[in-house]
Parts: sequence; C-alpha cells; structure tokens
Amino acid sequence: MLCAYCKGREAGLDTFKLWVMKDYGVKESWTKLFTIRKTHIFLVTPIYMFADGEVLLLYQEDGVYRDFRTSKGPYEPLPSNRTLLQGCVYTERN
Repeated sequence: MLCAYCKGREAGLDTFKLWVMKDYGVKESWTKLFTIRKTHIFLVTPIYMFADGEVLLLYQEDGVYRDFRTSKGPYEPLPSNRTLLQGCVYTERN
C-alpha cells in the first residue's frame, strides 16, 4: 500500500494528514485515512500499518522524539525506555 502524508497549519493548529492509495496506480483511489490537529507537532512519521488498519506513528514535538502512537493512544511495545525512540519495519524472507 502506498501512503503519503502532509503537515501544515489549519485554524492555528499544526495539522498532519495521512493518505493511502487503496488501488496502486489508480489516482482516484487516494483516500484520506486520518487527520491529527494539535499544537506543537514538529514531525509525525508513519512507521507501520497493522492488519486491523491501525497505523503506528512516531511523534516528534518541539524537535524532540516523544513517543509511538496509534489512534488508540500511546503504543509501548517495550518497557518504557525514553532513549530508544526509533523504529523500522522488518519483513522476514524465506
């Protein structure tokens, strides 16, 4: 699945929008998945989409990495460790 995101300001709030292309190569299949409006969002990076459609995001506020989040709230796959706030997607190959 192809995704694109944009960040800007709307109504005085930092705004992050995530779009997905549901049918690869079909321009009309671009769909806005969600919008986040909040103050002081410096950068939001989509990391992974789970099978249930939840998207794992890495939040950076005021230039500092803060936490991983999904729309359900904070996502903590490991015990709290504020020095480790980076992630990558790993796909096993046979």
